Amino acid sequence: MSTSIPIPRERGKSGSLAPDRLAEPRNPFFATAFATGSQALSVDIGPGLCGVVRSSPSGDRHVLCVSNTADEAQTFQPVAYLPAENTDELVFLTGNMETLASTSGDLLVRLPAGQFAWLGWPAR
Repeated sequence: MSTSIPIPRERGKSGSLAPDRLAEPRNPFFATAFATGSQALSVDIGPGLCGVVRSSPSGDRHVLCVSNTADEAQTFQPVAYLPAENTDELVFLTGNMETLASTSGDLLVRLPAGQFAWLGWPAR
């Protein structure tokens, strides 16, 4: 189930999914996904994982923010939560993760316990 959520406006703690972490000048390409008028959609990724897809007001930038709240590593397939047809253009933005390939060759992301990852995807 996916639902729209309000955009947090206060400064986040380290490791949080707060928008100010990515909207800094060091990541200007994806900063629009955190700008005024951007969309935030909560996504159900699975047990132990909290996910939010951020989209720019024009819909040309997307950021998948995932946090592992479980006591053990969790794995997910990022392309399932972004409007990407493949993972060739995914950009690692910040966090701590490992990349793996499924038996079918799809990209999988493994998040260690208590860690997060932000992945960007530019619409073409």
